[in-house]
Amino acid sequence: MTTRHWFHIALLALGCLLDNAAQAALRIGVSFAIPPYVIADEDRGIEIELLRAALVDSPEPLQVLYLPLARSFQMLESGELDGMLNLRPGMVDGVHYSQPVLTFRNMVITSETRWPAGSLQRLTDLRQLKILAFQRAREILGRDFTSAVAAAPYYAETAKQSLQVRQLLRGRIDAVVMERRIFDYYLHDAASSGQYLSHEVNQRFVKHDLFPPTDYCFAFRSQSIRDRFNRNLARLRANGEFARILARYGVSE
Repeated sequence: MTTRHWFHIALLALGCLLDNAAQAALRIGVSFAIPPYVIADEDRGIEIELLRAALVDSPEPLQVLYLPLARSFQMLESGELDGMLNLRPGMVDGVHYSQPVLTFRNMVITSETRWPAGSLQRLTDLRQLKILAFQRAREILGRDFTSAVAAAPYYAETAKQSLQVRQLLRGRIDAVVMERRIFDYYLHDAASSGQYLSHEVNQRFVKHDLFPPTDYCFAFRSQSIRDRFNRNLARLRANGEFARILARYGVSE
């Protein structure tokens, strides 16, 4: 057999090894991409760091795939994905859900000087405010919220959540409706940007808790991988690494 033949055989063997390695990768789908939870263009974020830290001892290499929502569900159900981030139990059949990873809490957030703690106690109180909410807030937060903001002097929604914080800092609106850690992340970013006056970034804000919390889990097709993830997630909480990951994004538990 010639040297050329041996070379081709070696290339085929290497190709098989690479194919097997790719097949052995633990493929996790991510469809929710909102800072600080997921910062897709930088391949990082709270949930990405928690995933990697909780599966650091996995024998399979971890491959994170950023996908549209519908495609993520299709690939998880068909077995093309080994897991998916940010699901509520029951959303997909045939998978094993982790313990709750993060609790999302949407809040009505105001400047303390204008709307102090206790000034907003029910959704009907929102009829007094100029409000900028996140995109699809009315659909997500329900009929009572939709009814209340319909009577507000100003209500709008935006996909750009940094804009919500900017408008609130500059007093152009009375309130934002945002998830609490998303607000803290963008507020921290604004304070360190040098684009705002000191009295704008140093004012105190009140988070009015008018909506029920939502727990989100990670889902895995393998029960053993789910169990490993749960064990390591508990370890991350116990040793303080969970809190340190949050702190790197200017937020807390």
